Amino acid sequence: MFKQLNLQHILFYVLSLVGVVTLFNLVTAYAQSNLKASPKLTGTYVLETKSLVDCLKGEPLLLKIQQSGFYLNAALVPRSLEKEFSTDEASPLVGHIHKSDVTLEGSVDTFKGCPSSDPRGQVMIKAIGKQQQLKGLLTSGSLSLPINTVARFEEKATQKKSH
Repeated sequence: MFKQLNLQHILFYVLSLVGVVTLFNLVTAYAQSNLKASPKLTGTYVLETKSLVDCLKGEPLLLKIQQSGFYLNAALVPRSLEKEFSTDEASPLVGHIHKSDVTLEGSVDTFKGCPSSDPRGQVMIKAIGKQQQLKGLLTSGSLSLPINTVARFEEKATQKKSH
């Protein structure tokens, strides 16, 4: 058996192993320094609307965000409609997160009655998102609403399936 092993074969296998280990270490070092996960933003955010008394009567808005990687889906509903809103419904706001920059846009019924908002209900949210926090601006037509909020968590009952 040892007659078939010569120095060239051993050297080939040792160099191959060293090359694979070196390549693995380089890829790992690059990933740890350059690849970062998007901040987690899934949750319900309460937006204060005291400046929109003429339109929303000061009722807080709820921004419900669902996140999948860097893609975002959201709904913007008045607090009074929170119980009627189902997270299974199609979310009218879509967007993404890049590093910590959050962009959401779409059409919502909430602002259609506001005098200074877009008549079609078009809304755009640009914010900075960091671990369940949003700080930025919501715009619709000439309507502008500052955002500075933290997600509130909702307890979901876990059900165990019996076999």
